[in-house]
Amino acid sequence: MDTLSPELQQEVRDVKILEAICEEDVEAAIEIFLINSKVGLFPKGEATQALVQLLVANNDTQSLSLLFRGSPEDSQHRDLFYKEITNMQFRDILNLWEEKDKQLDAWINIIELYRTILADRFEGRISRVGSEGLVGKCRQISKLFVESNIGSENAFEDAIRSGGLRLASEYRDVYVLLSFWEALFFSNKFESQQKAEKIMDDFPQLVGLVDIDSAIARASRFNKEDIFRRLLELNLRHEKTTTTYHKSRSFEALLANQTKYSKVEAGEQTIKTAKTMNIRITADYLLDFMALKKSSDLTASTSFLESLKNIFRRPK
Repeated sequence: MDTLSPELQQEVRDVKILEAICEEDVEAAIEIFLINSKVGLFPKGEATQALVQLLVANNDTQSLSLLFRGSPEDSQHRDLFYKEITNMQFRDILNLWEEKDKQLDAWINIIELYRTILADRFEGRISRVGSEGLVGKCRQISKLFVESNIGSENAFEDAIRSGGLRLASEYRDVYVLLSFWEALFFSNKFESQQKAEKIMDDFPQLVGLVDIDSAIARASRFNKEDIFRRLLELNLRHEKTTTTYHKSRSFEALLANQTKYSKVEAGEQTIKTAKTMNIRITADYLLDFMALKKSSDLTASTSFLESLKNIFRRPK
């Protein structure tokens, strides 16, 4: 085989792996892969994908782990095997969540998997690029679990808080903690809203880390002025740990809601308060409100003239 060109040697290796896969000889396919990976030689995408698909179909995490450990740290194959192993774990966790009496176990598992991925990224066992999608999926699943659990009959808020705090303290990742706050903040139960306030009182540095645009978009779906006011109050109450942008957007969102529902007096007060506090409201929101005010003044003027006409109109 050494007399063959590198391209032909590659083809031969790939064919051998594909033949082993067709015969479902997992052991042989893995052996070929590992022997060649030791000298930095890897099969092309088609052969690799076929091998991965076979192992995933057989739920063979042990073989995938063997391939992961046998691949050099700087190899793309290593990230691929890690991703497939983790995706299988995600599926197991989601299936566990479907069992009502196992949801706490599912929560513990997703937090532990989240921590493992962050640790592996920190230790260099997986690349930052390779970990981004997996961290994103951890966040997606954990947020789904939080939103489903808060306010439910079998709520385990202490475990959610504990998981969020652990990620924050170990890896400075506050996503779960902020998801917990958000679910409580948007709850229709006053008790939950108070718990949301306590989280920010206990950890005020979180206020400036809230995705304020996302929070405003969610608040807009409810169309309740009270929610916008609570967002604004949150940012004003924690002025030292929020940002200028957060305060500005909170005022703008409240004014936009007041404009939408033609609350002229309330809108005027909002603008006055922002000006007094030297908080900027961008022109678009001010122009929309001024258009409403002009329309309201015109309507009031027309109504007044009509009243005068009625007074002086002679009866028929």
